[in-house]
Amino acid sequence: MRLLTIIILFFVLGMSPVYSEKINAFEVKNNEDFVLKIFACVKNLYTTQTEKYSIDKQIPFDLIVAMAAYESGWGTSRFAVQGNNLFGIRTWDDNIPQMKPLKKPNSKWGVRKYVSYCTCIEDYIQILNNHPAYEEFRQARANEIKLNGYTNATTLSQFLVAWSELGTQYTYRLREIILLIHSEGYYKGLPVNVRGQIIE
Repeated sequence: MRLLTIIILFFVLGMSPVYSEKINAFEVKNNEDFVLKIFACVKNLYTTQTEKYSIDKQIPFDLIVAMAAYESGWGTSRFAVQGNNLFGIRTWDDNIPQMKPLKKPNSKWGVRKYVSYCTCIEDYIQILNNHPAYEEFRQARANEIKLNGYTNATTLSQFLVAWSELGTQYTYRLREIILLIHSEGYYKGLPVNVRGQIIE
């Protein structure tokens, strides 16, 4: 009986938060639901960590959605479902939980596994805000804010060539998804303006 109690406590205290977060990856019903899930994470990050995510450190919401949608097949890819990785973020560190591509099981790199969508999104923002490959992206964002007071996902997407092996073709695909997000009204009912910014 004592052993059973310990097992139950272990599950409730130690396992349930991870389980409840991971199960969300299996509950994406459609594209609009996918957008809602990302919105919840991004809004939480931007509103509860205001110093870390001031306007000059934010990634436009519609750009986050577009990249996540393309990289994860709107949350249906194996990496999204089994690893909560929405952006195809890789690692070469064997000590970091990861998944190998099915076609390259012996590759030196793997796609990172995350505890939740939100931790993946946070890491993605961190990469864009700090990695040397996205210095032009950050400079363009700063210029947009200085000139207009806001950022534009379509404009900034052209500075993400380094994210994909597709090169400039990748940026065209992102722009198509950004247009789709707006034309399909995925923001309907959300506090997001026409520029894709979250309104507090």
